[in-house]
Amino acid sequence: MDRLVNLSAYCLLYGFLTFGLLFLVPLKLSRKFRQACAHLVFPALLHLSRDQLDGIRRRVVSQLNDLQSHDDELKEEGAIRVLEIGAGYGANFEHITRKVRYTNVEPSREFDEDFLSNLGKNPKVKLERWIRGWAEDMPDVPDNSVDVVLVTYLLCTVTDVQRTLAECKRVLTGCLDFR
Repeated sequence: MDRLVNLSAYCLLYGFLTFGLLFLVPLKLSRKFRQACAHLVFPALLHLSRDQLDGIRRRVVSQLNDLQSHDDELKEEGAIRVLEIGAGYGANFEHITRKVRYTNVEPSREFDEDFLSNLGKNPKVKLERWIRGWAEDMPDVPDNSVDVVLVTYLLCTVTDVQRTLAECKRVLTGCLDFR
């Protein structure tokens, strides 16, 4: 019985390694393959885990309703300025229920089309800036310029968590509201 379990484990391990190599090489080398994955595989995986993810997104994004902007003009308008890092295809837009002036920092071009489509579905979100960049280095986002930094499932993908958090702190206005 132990031999059968070991054989099964080895087959599974080698199967995953083989699949991983066959999948990762084209993913790394081919922009078209990455785009196909971004448009087909990634949304399919998110759809399969939508119930769990939506609950988390809804709880986090609903906290935006309790905040007030440090910008007098936005405060009068009832809006806040949000920087989202790594918005991907814009999954958080459907949960935003208040006026938001929005900046997106996203390194990947593969999500652009879906991002714009989802942005267009929420009239409360006004895109101010779209920056092609990385969380660890955001020179195009001015110091003390946003009320909220919104990240969803980002810190597990950055190369330097401390640098990312330092950048978030740098761009936040006085209250340092990082969600």
